[in-house]
Amino acid sequence: MIQDYIFMVFVALTSIGALLVLLLRNILYAALSLFFAFLGIAAIYVFVSADFLAITQLVIYIGGILILVLFGIMLTNRVSSVKDLISESGNKVFGYLMGIGLFTLLCFGIKNINIPMYCVRTDHSIIRPIGISLMTDNILLFEVSAVLLLVVLVGAAYLISKQGANE
Repeated sequence: MIQDYIFMVFVALTSIGALLVLLLRNILYAALSLFFAFLGIAAIYVFVSADFLAITQLVIYIGGILILVLFGIMLTNRVSSVKDLISESGNKVFGYLMGIGLFTLLCFGIKNINIPMYCVRTDHSIIRPIGISLMTDNILLFEVSAVLLLVVLVGAAYLISKQGANE
């Protein structure tokens, strides 16, 4: 019974976060709302016993993409004041109609599909075999991707420092 209430709290967190991303005009606040939407989705994955998807959601979307968006916002030289962070939408009517249409389609799809609220947990998790596979059979690919990400990070830091020296 209490699981149902906790699940509904995470559904509300995800829905409100996603709605605020659409409605807020300040980019920083929209990125913070996106964080809460991603966090709620990860929690919903935990409720449906999708441990690997929940961890992937946290690591890739929150740890990678959202941080990249925040760095992109904060390191952009165009932003000189808070007024520059506010975006203007040119086609609001079309956006509202598309949003209402997609919401109706989503509600129709949810109503007609029969998915259990949450699955029964088993002792078998997919995370352990994936971790063992990454650290034994695929260690070379794992290390190459880590080095590639390090090179990208160093290159981005170099470009930023070079751009700051030119100004």
